[in-house]
Amino acid sequence: MPNTISQKASCASLVGFDVFQPTLRSLGGISEAAKNLHSQLGFGVSVREMLTKHPAGEFYPLNPRNLLARLEELETRLQKVLG
Repeated sequence: MPNTISQKASCASLVGFDVFQPTLRSLGGISEAAKNLHSQLGFGVSVREMLTKHPAGEFYPLNPRNLLARLEELETRLQKVLG
């Protein structure tokens, strides 16, 4: 049976708790499917790798103001490339 997004999110949460070992655990309601996915080698390893790597860049949450600025910047860059 394919894993749902919800199961993958729950499993990623379990891996996050494994990696960061928080003092307070509030992981109620983790499904058996998510626990099974957590015990599979591939998925847990890839999530663990993602959580422990150094960031590849910076994250800027988009709001309407900086979204518009970003679109204008991309439009300018495209005009330069396309001529």
